[in-house]
Amino acid sequence: TNVDDLQIEVAQSIKMSNLPEFLYKYRPATDFAIYNLETDTVWLNKPSEYNDPFEFVEYLDFSRINLTLNSLMKDELISVLTKQFPVPDNIKQQAMNSDFPMKIIAGYQFKEFDGRNEKDITKILEVMDDVMKKVIIDRHIEKIKKIQDNMKVCSFCESPNQSLMWSHYADNHKGFCIEYNISRWLPNDVRKRILYPVVYQKDFFDSTDHLLSQMEKGVFNNLYPIISGSTKSVEWEYEKEWRFIFNIGDSFPKQNYPMNCQTRIFI
Repeated sequence: TNVDDLQIEVAQSIKMSNLPEFLYKYRPATDFAIYNLETDTVWLNKPSEYNDPFEFVEYLDFSRINLTLNSLMKDELISVLTKQFPVPDNIKQQAMNSDFPMKIIAGYQFKEFDGRNEKDITKILEVMDDVMKKVIIDRHIEKIKKIQDNMKVCSFCESPNQSLMWSHYADNHKGFCIEYNISRWLPNDVRKRILYPVVYQKDFFDSTDHLLSQMEKGVFNNLYPIISGSTKSVEWEYEKEWRFIFNIGDSFPKQNYPMNCQTRIFI
């Protein structure tokens, strides 16, 4: 999560040593797919247009985010909450010593100024928590949608013999599969650097640490979406996927991209 600790070239070296010699792409026999075959190109698309709605989706631990927000904004929260309804210094001190100062201040104010009982106060604080959680979740969803629209991706398979791939991506076995000998690319070819293996796991990629690093240190690792983009559910494991991930932004449009390494076609 710390950009100063990134070991990009080490990671690239490990990946390069594990690149397969061949990759494969299953296609239906459409005019567009045949054009890619004729020109030895592939189509770079937005993840938002892929068939998996969870592309680049990330898990966020709200409890950790909320705890950090309360810690970083403690002085500001106490100042705002006590501006209209003052509280004693001992209550302010309790709030300063608490992980959740808003609950201390608001709990006191609801009791002293509004005559609420403990049960009502607990319910009100729960609603306030839910509102805060919804704000964070809404912003998180907006960020994911932006990533899904800005990234450009193209997927490949390690094998030409995957029956489900023929069914799902080659028009129920009526299409074709192209073999790419990527060992023909030179060692410093950029296509090797932007090619990543997909990791299949039970849970979504957890981006909490990256967001916390941005909140606490003002440092943002703009490479981390590559990890979320190369992490998928175990349900997709049959795809044995590698993928191009262009982490450039929306200025880089959807387009046909040269491969220059076609060797065989399976039908």
